[in-house]
Amino acid sequence: MKKEDLNKAVCPQGIHDCVTLTQSEARYRTLFEHVNEAIFMIDLDDQYIDVNNRACEMLGYSRDELLNMNIRDIVPIEDYESLRQRRELLKHGGGEAVYSRRYTTKDGRVLYAEVSASMVFDEDGKPLYIQSIARDVTERMRREKDLFEARAFMNAAINTTPAGLVIISAPDLTIHVFNDMTKEIFGIKDESKIIGKSLIDYKPNWTAYDIDGNQIGSEDFSIARAAIKGERAVNCLMKIKRADETERWILISATPILDSENRIIGAISIFPDITSRKQAEDKLEFLSNHDELTGLLNRRGFFETAQYTLSLSRRNGLSVSLIYADLDGLKTINDNLGHDYGDEALQSFGGILKDTFRESDIAARLGGDEFVALITGPDDTCTLEPLNRLQQAIESVNSNPERSFDLSISIGVYCCEESDPCNIDVLIAKADKRMYEKKRLNNKRIAIHRKIY
Repeated sequence: MKKEDLNKAVCPQGIHDCVTLTQSEARYRTLFEHVNEAIFMIDLDDQYIDVNNRACEMLGYSRDELLNMNIRDIVPIEDYESLRQRRELLKHGGGEAVYSRRYTTKDGRVLYAEVSASMVFDEDGKPLYIQSIARDVTERMRREKDLFEARAFMNAAINTTPAGLVIISAPDLTIHVFNDMTKEIFGIKDESKIIGKSLIDYKPNWTAYDIDGNQIGSEDFSIARAAIKGERAVNCLMKIKRADETERWILISATPILDSENRIIGAISIFPDITSRKQAEDKLEFLSNHDELTGLLNRRGFFETAQYTLSLSRRNGLSVSLIYADLDGLKTINDNLGHDYGDEALQSFGGILKDTFRESDIAARLGGDEFVALITGPDDTCTLEPLNRLQQAIESVNSNPERSFDLSISIGVYCCEESDPCNIDVLIAKADKRMYEKKRLNNKRIAIHRKIY
């Protein structure tokens, strides 16, 4: 047999083609063995017919061990049915399937992998085996799980914090975190309209004011100043007027967030709702200066306010008059009708004083049945009109036939001219003296008397 005939018998395509094929197979085998993904070839009976080095490393088995194993040996039993169904789909439909699956290693660990599988067919379209490429994503999934759990813990902490919390990025001031208490404080229903938006572009349906009542723009919020200028804020009081006209008071603290190079990358703001505390403080402050029964200024509140008004009136060259009023017969009402009726008499007269005098006038209950009103004007005639209104108001109240008692008051008036160096104590003392003189003389031109029973 000739040499060329022998070569054809050994390699019908010719020597050159055989060499090329051998080299191609060698390159494929090198790639097969050194690729970073695990490669499995599985026959239609789920038996491994070939695996690469990475597959052995990933599962901890030798090549010989794997080639004597069935896919069921390294797949959790609860996963096998879904794998069988995928194999049937590939067998009849071809194409490629991409999915996640679990492997059991030789030492019993469970690995998670992303798998791309395809069916290999012969020239006649008959399925031969499945080739699958698997990438171990166990560590990535562990990190994702840890990250998910960390976020879950963080979200739980953020949303159970008994204070509003907002986090923004810098320099765009984009809002990234917005907890449930923040929605409650500001009366916000849909947080999707806020998350991801810039604080500057966001158009709230609420208005912010500082402690002095000045409106605050979004660029002047403490968190914005922290993100832009690095300014820290601690316990800054701010009032929020919501869309439903209700008001909330919050105490804001804000601080910038820095990266590893101390550059500002954002800011965080925490603000508890102190509305109840503020209302209690305001009530205490009100009660410290006001009479709880009538709502008028009490003695302390009157002296603090009246002294300032007296000084201001002197600088402006105004006359100052003080009306001193005594509610007559209060003891008789208490003794005969009870203290509830006595309180009603005090409240009724307090209401008359509020309605009679101007906002610029200062009306107060000094204690017991004693009331005063400080009036300013160009001259001492400024008391005539309010005194007439006062008398008319009392007569109107007393005209009600269903009332159990009538109101009766005695009044003394003292006017302090610009040249008269009087103070509040002097004004009260002289008006009080005149009131008792009028009461003693029963002068009905100023003192109003009416028999109670």
